[in-house]
Amino acid sequence: MFDILKPDAQVPISKIMCTFCYLEIESTNLKNEIEQNYFDPLIFFGESGQLYEVERPQDEVAGDMEIEMSRMLPVFSNMLETVRKLTAITKNILLQMNGLFNAKY
Repeated sequence: MFDILKPDAQVPISKIMCTFCYLEIESTNLKNEIEQNYFDPLIFFGESGQLYEVERPQDEVAGDMEIEMSRMLPVFSNMLETVRKLTAITKNILLQMNGLFNAKY
């Protein structure tokens, strides 16, 4: 849709359409990024991969959760940056909608 539009300074609706097309493209890209990068690690977080968990003594499992969390920290850090991008895009969409309804602002 964005490629079909030819922005014209004389037609205000084309500016609005271009803005919303760009925001829609960005939100779709973020959705795909979240699906590709974060679904699998979050699904497997805390799983050992074994079909049946074997009960081990408490002294053998001490520190396993800390190791798992440390392995997931880069994923959580990247996910935080993606959520910040998503928040910025959502804020931009809301500001654009506010600008449409309150033209004098």
